Amino acid sequence: MKEKGTLLVVGSLLALSLATVTTARAAGTLNFTGKIINESCQIANNGGDVNVDFGNVDMSALKSHEAKTAETPFTINLTGCPLAQNISISLEGTSGHQR
Repeated sequence: MKEKGTLLVVGSLLALSLATVTTARAAGTLNFTGKIINESCQIANNGGDVNVDFGNVDMSALKSHEAKTAETPFTINLTGCPLAQNISISLEGTSGHQR
């Protein structure tokens, strides 16, 4: 008897949810338009390139993707950043070497 009551409640809820979906479809289409703008900071390099000299690194020191060399401190000056914004920089390199 308890199972029949549970099935009746579940069946009723399922039928009600399907009726709601059908009603929502018949109501029309809702379209969103606009742009989300998030201006980034600018590198303040006075119009030139920013160069970081890592010196000479022995190729044998870079045999694995987890290899590390000595740290090379450098500074990147940014302008136009909101004060409450955290800054994150991603650096990508290319494979190969120069001769």
